[in-house]
Amino acid sequence: MNKFLIRLTSCFLLKKKKRVAYREQKFKELYQEQRKKSRWGVSYSVFDGEELLKPSLLNIRKHVDYINVVYQRNSWYGNPANPNLKEMLMALKDEGLVDELIEYVPDYTKTPGHQEREKRNLGLAAARKNGVHYFMTMDVDEFYFEKEFEKAKDIIIERDITQSFVPICDYGYSPRKRRIDTMVTYVPFFAKLRKNNKLGKNPHTPCFVDKTRKFGHSWNDKYYIPEGVAMHHMSFVRRSLMSKFVNSSTLRDDMDGITFDDVFKGQYVDVEDYFGIEPFLDYEKSAL
Repeated sequence: MNKFLIRLTSCFLLKKKKRVAYREQKFKELYQEQRKKSRWGVSYSVFDGEELLKPSLLNIRKHVDYINVVYQRNSWYGNPANPNLKEMLMALKDEGLVDELIEYVPDYTKTPGHQEREKRNLGLAAARKNGVHYFMTMDVDEFYFEKEFEKAKDIIIERDITQSFVPICDYGYSPRKRRIDTMVTYVPFFAKLRKNNKLGKNPHTPCFVDKTRKFGHSWNDKYYIPEGVAMHHMSFVRRSLMSKFVNSSTLRDDMDGITFDDVFKGQYVDVEDYFGIEPFLDYEKSAL
């Protein structure tokens, strides 16, 4: 039974209270049925920062049905990845934290931004092939509070959201240093997969997000920013932060010699290591 039939059937009940109670109960049953049938999938884009991948996978594995990792052996600028990257990814697959590994080979005739979108669409295509209904692309340094994550999924189902977005909380130097942002930025959360939709340009996106992670617009898209959920971004937490700066698709050439205080300008608060990340890090605490 769909929403229309539930409302139609309720009209045959004469008393308003019974009509309202009937609709509430049937809608609840409908959402529960849809949640059970829905498959949720994630694709990670990986080159470096691999030390954060396992804790991120542990964070969401039980909340999604399918995970793939699209990795590359060389950066957008030809720099080599960790020689042990493939071996590490195979170990994660053997542990059941990853369902599928996909290699992306850079094409240096294309811009880094164009390639990154291609790479993410490769992960999307694999997710669609594996029967995923709701899809999200992620990076290795992204984490969620589990209750917030599940609540947001409920909202997406109940409100029939096709594209969702959540605000970002940035962390730096360690997972115990959370940045106090003066400007709120967002990241695409789950999007509903239809027959032909994919990541692409979209002027209708209701907030500022990474352009390589936008879904293209469809005429019946329903955009939403669910309240009470955020993506916790370990954006400046790395064994080698400089590797991120020199290999990102949004390359910056002004980062040589930068310090933690240069990046955060003192605007941070001390928090707990909510996601258990510190055991996976072995960098020197005295430098970025």
